[in-house]
Amino acid sequence: MTAVRPQIIKMYAVGEEKEMWDLVHLSSCFSFYLLWLLCYPLMLEGDFVLKLWLGEYPEKSVSFLILVLILCLINSIKTPRTAVLHATGHIKLANIVVGLILCAALPLGYLFLKLGMKPESVFWAANICLLLSEVVSPFILKKYITFSITKYFLTVHIRCLAVAAMSCVIPYLLFDKIMDPSFGRLVVTCVMTSVSTILTILAIGMDKSMRKKVYRFVKKKILKK
Repeated sequence: MTAVRPQIIKMYAVGEEKEMWDLVHLSSCFSFYLLWLLCYPLMLEGDFVLKLWLGEYPEKSVSFLILVLILCLINSIKTPRTAVLHATGHIKLANIVVGLILCAALPLGYLFLKLGMKPESVFWAANICLLLSEVVSPFILKKYITFSITKYFLTVHIRCLAVAAMSCVIPYLLFDKIMDPSFGRLVVTCVMTSVSTILTILAIGMDKSMRKKVYRFVKKKILKK
């Protein structure tokens, strides 16, 4: 969510750190939620979508697609936090450490292949390195600004993981039980996953203050129309 970047930098500059972190938590979560709304039906219907788009497609393409989508989901969380780091002006250490971790995906993927693992292991290597960078980055940021790492992980990472896990249960259990692969099933899957995800976000994906901000935003947009 690059749109919140100027606001985050402005809040840091004027010393509104509490409001800044509230915005970071909110924007990180909703960045993940919005992408999950798009990714989950695509994960379920990857085979049909690829056939519809390409006709015949290479083996392992569905597995590659799912792993790349997971990579995008992990990556979606970090943009607001990165804006805080840039606001501090201390980017050298973070760029070196995180850059080295991400570059480690290449030798790690090569090692996996040498050990006889499946081709998908290259993307597993990329996901592992990105996850590791997500763990390390907040500790580097802690050197330059005071905040609770535990609260950050609980409010952002654990909440996003909980929403993804809870929202996928019913669509996964019902998937391919009602209809055969078709465009109609693709539409049903998109509707079913969207409803499940939205209800889960409202139930466990937001705290009271987040809900108030979202309701206020929606109300403002409706009144404008």
